[in-house]
Amino acid sequence: MLLCVGNFFGSTSDAEWAEYRSGAKKAPIPTFVLGANNQETVHCFPDVTGCELAENITYLGVCFCVHAGRRGLFSGTSGLQIAYLSGTESQDEPTPAYSFNSKDVTELKTSLLSTPNFKGVDILLTSPWPRDVGSFANSTGEIDTKKCGSTLISDLASCVKPRYHFAALEKAYYERFPYRFVIPVPLGYTSEDIKECFITQAQEQQMELLEIPEHSDITQVVRPGTPYFYVELDTGEKLFHRIRGSFPLQFGRAVLASGALLALPQRSDWRSCTASRPEEVAQASAFRRDFQPFDFASRD
Repeated sequence: MLLCVGNFFGSTSDAEWAEYRSGAKKAPIPTFVLGANNQETVHCFPDVTGCELAENITYLGVCFCVHAGRRGLFSGTSGLQIAYLSGTESQDEPTPAYSFNSKDVTELKTSLLSTPNFKGVDILLTSPWPRDVGSFANSTGEIDTKKCGSTLISDLASCVKPRYHFAALEKAYYERFPYRFVIPVPLGYTSEDIKECFITQAQEQQMELLEIPEHSDITQVVRPGTPYFYVELDTGEKLFHRIRGSFPLQFGRAVLASGALLALPQRSDWRSCTASRPEEVAQASAFRRDFQPFDFASRD
């Protein structure tokens, strides 16, 4: 499967594309593309609800889709779920044929989030980058992510929780390191206790968990695209494991939930932590109430 998220047609001549449409040429593997992201290529997508553009080349929205057209969810036969949003962000009314607006994003989010036990999608495809994607992350080079990209895409990515997000319009390669999640532990435990728990349980599973220099950057240790497991303690200490072959995806969660730390073994697997909608609402309300004294935004 090939997924195309930039300007699919680029500088392709009409004569060259005609060879694919006529069947004289054929894409070697199933290819799925997003819709137009500029006025010049709008005519290349004759059916706004999605269609097969040529043999083995499909404009997303035609099959296995919850939504059709500029936004939707594509589900493959293997169960892979791909959410997509075609075009560029626009505030204009009416919205250009090559753009999306806040309504498109809201409807896509609503559809996905209303799915029972929704835990996120596998892949999110968009043409623009998310605005501010470089915040609290590795450098994006010369690209200023505070000034480029789409705020609506940022909001969408935050809500649908994709495992992978592919975007292309900035014409640069950038692989963002995974988002960091901060896990609080009871005050009775020290960073040394947590560190020891991770090292001990790694040894039990015959995993090599290395301590890397406190002031080093992860980019100095691992090349982009290499799978790894990483723990950063509040002392600045860092533990690293290079993943080779199989790896217990719940390892970090299992260590924290173990009897040596939180003593919540029933929560070592996220699948056993689902809550009903009323329970989630109650938990969110309780968190807002308890966090209010620390919320600087609510202070005069």
